[in-house]
Amino acid sequence: MRPEFGRGHRVHILGIGGAGMSGLARLALEWGTIVTGADERASQSVDDLRHAGIDISVPQSEGVGNSATWLTMSPAIAMDNPEVVDARTHAVPIFNRADVFSSLSESHDMVAFAGTHGKTTATSMAVCVWLSANRDPSWLLGAAVRGVGFNAHGSASKEILVECDESFGTLTRTSPAMLGLLNVDADHLDFYGSQDAIDDAFRGLVERTSGPVVGWLDDPGVARVIAAAQRKIVSAGRNAGEYRVSDERAAARGTQFTLSGTRGSMTIDLNVPGAHNVENAAVVAGLALEAGIEPSAIIRGLANFVGAPRRFDVLGTIRGTTIVDDYAHLPNEIRATITAARDCGFPRIVAIFQPHRVTRTAALTPLFADCFLGVDELIVTDIYASGEENPEGLTGEMVATAVHDSGTVSKVTYVPTIEITRERAAAICGLCDALLLLGAGDIDQIGPSLVAQYRE
Repeated sequence: MRPEFGRGHRVHILGIGGAGMSGLARLALEWGTIVTGADERASQSVDDLRHAGIDISVPQSEGVGNSATWLTMSPAIAMDNPEVVDARTHAVPIFNRADVFSSLSESHDMVAFAGTHGKTTATSMAVCVWLSANRDPSWLLGAAVRGVGFNAHGSASKEILVECDESFGTLTRTSPAMLGLLNVDADHLDFYGSQDAIDDAFRGLVERTSGPVVGWLDDPGVARVIAAAQRKIVSAGRNAGEYRVSDERAAARGTQFTLSGTRGSMTIDLNVPGAHNVENAAVVAGLALEAGIEPSAIIRGLANFVGAPRRFDVLGTIRGTTIVDDYAHLPNEIRATITAARDCGFPRIVAIFQPHRVTRTAALTPLFADCFLGVDELIVTDIYASGEENPEGLTGEMVATAVHDSGTVSKVTYVPTIEITRERAAAICGLCDALLLLGAGDIDQIGPSLVAQYRE
């Protein structure tokens, strides 16, 4: 049995307000499924879903799930949750995210984008390109597609564009029709255990893909996967590959580059900065060409892309300091964001970083040590645990110490609470050209509150 959508089916979703679950709820609803849900707290996402017509309990209401065709939930929901127990008592099938992605890839022509980072951005770019080609795909990703719509859309088309997440093994159950492979870094080591296991998971995804795979060859992890895969992979890169990037140049707060391949060359203008966005766009463009989309539609679609939420998100300027909010929480993501800030011409940059998850921070602290090169000052907050246990009492100070000991940043400070961090951020405004707010936790509250306070 697999999770099914459409008329005659009812899905109950626990943790429905989260980035992944909210998209799934909207996708199911637009495909004609009756959707109900529950969440522990109110949020804008919950309000948006209620406005769309979904009945949501906040907090959860025991027993709602027992009348569903099937139930799914955020990975943060424990199996002793009362609604989960009630669903099991009444023999309601319970499916995890990997089950859902497996089903979607069986029932649809899935165009997936995978990688340790860049998935949301690349999938959003692809949505813009596919729409510019007058296709009407469904899509499912972890953030709203700016200028287009919410983080999910259900159409009558067999095509669905998805952000294929590696967390909790989701990609190990997915079998796409087409795949864009962006990068392969060390992450989710608490689940996979080693870099070799992560590489194997991505290799398996590549080999299960029935149609074209386009991979960014310049990434060492992708190169490892390509070398180990038992199938042809179309490569993109700056110096080699079927699709080659050249003539990169900064243009205002965007980037222009040339992509050359067997179908000639095209000049692509992006309205987002950074070499990493060039890489994302090259993979998207290559995959679009493999899908038969005309170069003119690709150029137009990528020009229409205006960025993903919390990906080099310029919130405003306070006393001459530009506030940039960014989801970057892995070492290579942080490097890319700092490089993009430098490419924008900011002379003096201060970064505030909130480590995300206890297990990730413990595993990656040595890699955080030198990834802040290029900032003039760094403030590290405490760890945003995201529900994880912390039996050893680890704090963000371990990251601050590692960066300080590396000598790559001249001034490094550990600030233990988000409240003090907000005060420090306000004091910094006017003393630097750009303030980067980095992390996947509640650091996203600081920038908007600062800008709102300044406007008042």
